[in-house]
Parts: sequence; C-alpha cells; structure tokens
Amino acid sequence: MFYSALHLINAHVNKKTGLNYKSHEEISVAINPNTSISLSKLPEFEYVAYISLQNLSRRSRYLLNDSNRRDNTACFTTDLHYKKAIKNLQIVIDYFEKEYNESIFEINIFCPSLTEKFKHFQQ
Repeated sequence: MFYSALHLINAHVNKKTGLNYKSHEEISVAINPNTSISLSKLPEFEYVAYISLQNLSRRSRYLLNDSNRRDNTACFTTDLHYKKAIKNLQIVIDYFEKEYNESIFEINIFCPSLTEKFKHFQQ
C-alpha cells in the first residue's frame, strides 16, 4: 500500500515541479506541508496518511515499530495494521482523485478487522 501511495506522490511531485526524486527522504521533504518553498506540498492530513503508510511499510518489511523503542523486540504486522494501511491509502487516493479529477480503480481485499466501507477497497 505504501508503494502505491509513493507512485501517486512521485507523479504529483513530477507534475508540479518537473523533478524526479530518488529517495524517500527527498519525497518526504518535497510534500511536507511545513516546507517553506515546496511547490508539491500536500495538506497536513494527507501528508500524515502518507508518513503513516511509510511507517507501516517499514514495520512489515523490517519488523520495526514506528515508535522509537530501544529494545530489539520484533513487531509483527497484523490485520489491524493492514486496516490502518487501507484507511491511509484511501486518504491519499481521495486527495489525488480530487486534485487531478481522475478516477482510480477499486480492488478486492480481505481484511477480517475491516468493517468500514471504502470507495477503492471492496471485501
């Protein structure tokens, strides 16, 4: 889900600035609503959703918690984390559909803890 959002973000940054960034840090700076001169800023709500997706992605790939814990306990990803990722990706998709007047297709998913309905994710 993070990389789906990243592709949308990359297209947005390129459309607004003509630039292509290579690192996650460069992208984060380019879309950060608190960056003073960025042409490709996102609103705070959408930026936080993107950063949350990035943290959830790191957790699932490296078993890291998104907090700054000092112990070496592995942090597994559960369907509750999947549910958070779905919610955050929906926020990002909604923003870009509105911003660019585009429609993004829906996909079928299975997430036992997901009870809400989402426009782009159907169970």
